[in-house]
Amino acid sequence: MPTFTVIGPGAVGLYLTCRLKSSGNEVILIDHSKERSSTLTENGLTLSSKKGEEVYEVEAFAGLENGPGSGGCIICLKSYSFRNLIDEYEEELLKYSPLIVVQNGILWLDVIAKSRLKNHV
Repeated sequence: MPTFTVIGPGAVGLYLTCRLKSSGNEVILIDHSKERSSTLTENGLTLSSKKGEEVYEVEAFAGLENGPGSGGCIICLKSYSFRNLIDEYEEELLKYSPLIVVQNGILWLDVIAKSRLKNHV
């Protein structure tokens, strides 16, 4: 199974991680906070549904230094955080394919169009 990288462990990123894990995929979570990354790795994720609670083990890191996963990268950030991600990690993000952006709105398109990532999305 492929290994996906999910950037942004908010509601959308964590839900996608649970769904990918439930399908048998490996997932690496990326957060800007070392403390939160450690907590996610130590405690895992619990998804509550009508079926009950499902718990998933996950590896979380505070940066992209671990390299790309074979399944590509899913970016789940608010628009105001997206520019910072590109500014800080553009070179590392070029290694990911596909690069999938899950965001409400299209403000991220301008940011991508002005970067070297425009052919990776």
